[in-house]
Amino acid sequence: MLGEVGTVGRDRWEKIHRRAGAGASIRAMARELGLDRKTVRRRLRQTEWKPYQRATASETLVTKKGADKGIVGRRYFHEVEGARTQQILFSVKAGSTGPDHVRELRGLVEREAAAIGALICLRRPTKAMREESASAGSYTSPSGRHPGSRS
Repeated sequence: MLGEVGTVGRDRWEKIHRRAGAGASIRAMARELGLDRKTVRRRLRQTEWKPYQRATASETLVTKKGADKGIVGRRYFHEVEGARTQQILFSVKAGSTGPDHVRELRGLVEREAAAIGALICLRRPTKAMREESASAGSYTSPSGRHPGSRS
């Protein structure tokens, strides 16, 4: 499959570039083509059209599985200016959660060499989840020690 519903095909990409060459504003092109202005800007930065290709599972942080698909994100930071870049991994879970989700995140933190892992869930963490989190240790920054468990 060369593309998916909602992506910009070659014909729309060419139209964006023709309209931009004719002096049309990004806002006008977005309205005319039913696209977001950010999408129009992104396509204008492309020097040649390329079909949309979904990232393979190996290119993503984790392979999604289960009903809630465990949305995962990253945030990069520097403790102090000029220090090495560190990262925080986020895992969002809905529905039933347990210590196995904390262990899963802990494994990701270790594999990705992240400084911090954050599990965000809709329900209050169980005692077993808090114990598992506490056993992971704490993060120490230049401003002090930050415990691993918060509810």
